Amino acid sequence: MPRRRRSLAVVELTPMIDVVFLLIVFFLVAADATRMSRPSVSLVDGPGEAPVGTHWDHVFTLQANGQWRSGREDEPVRPTQIKLKATDRVLLRTDAAAPSGLLLELAGHLRGQGIDHVEFAVGAGVDQ
Repeated sequence: MPRRRRSLAVVELTPMIDVVFLLIVFFLVAADATRMSRPSVSLVDGPGEAPVGTHWDHVFTLQANGQWRSGREDEPVRPTQIKLKATDRVLLRTDAAAPSGLLLELAGHLRGQGIDHVEFAVGAGVDQ
């Protein structure tokens, strides 16, 4: 009886390596884009810091010129344009040279929408 020859299975790794490199490039580009989405701000000096691991649904930045910016938009936003859900978690960042009355105006507007949880970013080095 003749012996059968076994064929060896060949595993091609090239497609898997291509996919891994594409994923690496995607995450590098995505990480750089999220870093650029927030306007730079000179935060008010204080003892506060952003809690580690906290996730906010919306981040609003009050710039020195008195304009509000959303973390996702390039255009300035007005407090009256902001419509949020009562369960949203909000972080307010403010420049040290910004008028404090505008911060109170937005906080009051958010409270009027039923948002109970608003955090403020203050202190050197806080950039969340």
